[in-house]
Parts: sequence; structure tokens; C-alpha cells
Amino acid sequence: MKKPNTIKKPNTWKGSISTYNMVKQQILKRFGEKEAENYEPLKNCFTYNDWLRKGFHVKKGEKALRSVTFIEYKDKDTEELKKRPKNVNLFYQSQVEKMTDIERDKALKRLNEAIKRFERRKI
Repeated sequence: MKKPNTIKKPNTWKGSISTYNMVKQQILKRFGEKEAENYEPLKNCFTYNDWLRKGFHVKKGEKALRSVTFIEYKDKDTEELKKRPKNVNLFYQSQVEKMTDIERDKALKRLNEAIKRFERRKI
């Protein structure tokens, strides 16, 4: 199996080359070389909720691609800005399918309700 090519990081993409290659390697292993070459992190590989917002749902039985990002937070003791890793589950374009307008509206309503519940918990 051929190792996928690396890229120069796009200006608008906040990920690193290593996370790009981590996801591309998983796509290569699962879906083949052609799909790995088509991988563009800003166009065809998103989180579950991002796909919902775009009007797609993840096909039954699909397993997420694993990635990592770094989240900034303020240390409570020192007030210093720090970063911590956060696991991210992504789905590639071949793992999703278009929803009907009715399905999309129901899914977005559930998503918005969940966001509101989460925000109330934080207060």
C-alpha cells in the first residue's frame, strides 16, 4: 500500500500536516488510493454535526476516522493560556448520504435542542 502524499497546509485550515496525514492514511486503508488522493479536509471530511448542518447523515454502520486537535484553555491557577489535545471523530464523504428536507429539519431541531441543553449545563 502506497503512503499518501503530503501537502502544504492551506491558509484557512487550522490542522497540522501530521493530522492531515493521519486522516489520509485511514482513508487510504479503508477506501483506497483514489479516495485518499481526493481527501480535502475543508471540503469532504467533517464531524457528525457538521455533516448534519450540511444536510447529510452518516450511513448506518460507518465508523469514524480518528483525528486530534488542540484546544486552548486558560489555566485556573496561573491564568496562563495552554493547549490540550482533544480527540475528533470525522466522517469522509463516502460515509454519508443526503437527507430529505424533512429528515434534515428533524435532525437540526434535535441538534439545536442538544446544544441548548449543553449551554444551560455550563451556566
